Amino acid sequence: MIQTVQTKKGTKAITSDRWHVVHSHFKGKGGKLLFVRTVHSEHDDRVGCLAEARVLWGRLCGDKEAAEAERDEVFVCRPNYKSLERSRHRRPKKG
Repeated sequence: MIQTVQTKKGTKAITSDRWHVVHSHFKGKGGKLLFVRTVHSEHDDRVGCLAEARVLWGRLCGDKEAAEAERDEVFVCRPNYKSLERSRHRRPKKG
């Protein structure tokens, strides 16, 4: 079952008691990059979850014109894993 919960710091997060695919999509304007996350689907096992994530990612890859920082992301999460509902985009460290 999909639930909205709070983290220890008091921020809103989403979770599910089953394996789940999280779709993180870009929202925002200007210099403020913000990703909003939703649970796309739930699955009984990791294998089914990975298969659905690949299907979703295949559909999303059509938008190659979007800037790298504004592209959608897909996550496979274990049961009861908390994903922040809103998150800033962070660039990986170089080096």
